[in-house]
Amino acid sequence: MTSLTRARRAGLSLLAAAGIVVAGLAGTAPAYADDAAGMTTERLTQIMQGQRLGALTFEPTSGVGGGGTGPTRITTERGCPADADGMSRNKFFWADGTESTAYPAALITRATTGLAGTGLDGNPMEREGTRAGGRWWSASFPAPNFKEGLASYVVTCEPATSPNPVGADSIVDAAYYFSVPVRFTRTGSNNWDWTWEAIHETAEPPAELIETTTAVAIGVVTADSVALTATVEPAAATGTVQFTRDGQPAGDPVPVVEGIARTTITGLTPETAYSFAAEYAGDATHAGSASTAITIRTDAAAAPEDEVTPPILVEVPEVDAPDEPSGLSISVSPASIALTGGARAEGQAWIAEASLGGVTVNDDRRNAGAQNWTLSGRADDFAGQDATISAWHLNWEPKVVSSPDGVNATAGAKADLSASRTLATGSATAGTRVATVVDADLELTVPANTPAGEYQSKLTLILI
Repeated sequence: MTSLTRARRAGLSLLAAAGIVVAGLAGTAPAYADDAAGMTTERLTQIMQGQRLGALTFEPTSGVGGGGTGPTRITTERGCPADADGMSRNKFFWADGTESTAYPAALITRATTGLAGTGLDGNPMEREGTRAGGRWWSASFPAPNFKEGLASYVVTCEPATSPNPVGADSIVDAAYYFSVPVRFTRTGSNNWDWTWEAIHETAEPPAELIETTTAVAIGVVTADSVALTATVEPAAATGTVQFTRDGQPAGDPVPVVEGIARTTITGLTPETAYSFAAEYAGDATHAGSASTAITIRTDAAAAPEDEVTPPILVEVPEVDAPDEPSGLSISVSPASIALTGGARAEGQAWIAEASLGGVTVNDDRRNAGAQNWTLSGRADDFAGQDATISAWHLNWEPKVVSSPDGVNATAGAKADLSASRTLATGSATAGTRVATVVDADLELTVPANTPAGEYQSKLTLILI
């Protein structure tokens, strides 16, 4: 592969990028206002055997015939690439495929010309005066060579090793080039009776995005967490919502499903004020929007007498028989929980169920005047290899299995486990090692778009 071939291949990606910048709309190629009337960019690229970098802009954009009455200033949006910054030439190519042949276009080289404004220093071109190549109907481009109709005016970016740099009739093997169509109209029989007009590029304006609104609502607040729900209108909007805490991103962006995005922010400090908001990023047809901020204060931290935090398992310790009161404690059987369900149907949520198992509250305070005990629990999000399932999808329905007289044990309400929920409560007695057994039915609703695989969570039970 020659160095010139390598330059052409590199230029293809550069051309794609330049097309996006010039057009102002990703994925839409720029077009000439009169391209069909003259030489197309594709045909010019075949003749040039190079890659087009973008458009030339003329100042002025039109004029009349006469010595040196072409543009006085030409500019581009980028400069020449590093592998084609040796020299640059100007040339006309006409709609019938011919080119001006009486004189070759002016030559600019790194060795003989100051680089500022030429584009050979890698910066956008800003050529003025004679460097603009505007001496039309004069020595550079004699009057007899002009033709009526649409022509392409070309400025090249070439390696210093291009063949026949001085005196070459045809500009070929140029690594890259800029161009603009110019329409010539004859107004009389004299060599100077012409008008010209540069046809600059145009592009379709981008489609107007649908406006949206975003609102954030506060759910359950605990000492160290808060549940947030963002609502995006209209509900057809897709994409993601970024929740923020005190103006900073809180976690990863959350997908919007039917206009709703939910998350639970953890790791908060008890009895502390926080400001939360939601920012919708927008999608291909919907504009982004942001909610107003809502300030909350976290709850005070509870002081548990006993706490176990197994990964949905617990190690049951040996039970001593102390002579003195030992306080409150809990034990769990079995040590782990496996949620199971039936066949999974495409496009539908899947339900998995299990029993929490026997959870025993041992009250050995031996004081009927002590405060009532409360057993509560919460679950972490289920973590899998490719995704997570929010603990908001896990619900329990507590029940009292057995309770001695006088304890007045009461089961908690059915609720999701994304925050601390009551499993059971009971009153103190003067008895020794008073055991109350409670249980709960667990139900996990897995969203339809959740990838298959094994997911694991952790349940934390707290007895106070």
